[in-house]
Amino acid sequence: MRWRIEHDYRDLETGLGLDHCEGRSFTVFHRHLALVVAAQLFITR
Repeated sequence: MRWRIEHDYRDLETGLGLDHCEGRSFTVFHRHLALVVAAQLFITR
């Protein structure tokens, strides 16, 4: 189970741009995170 979580996080970080967020507030990061997770769900399905 841990391998799957680490693999998904690596995909979010490198493939979908989770590490490209330069927002300094929580709301900016939260919006960026929501869009990245939505993109992952779209790609997964």
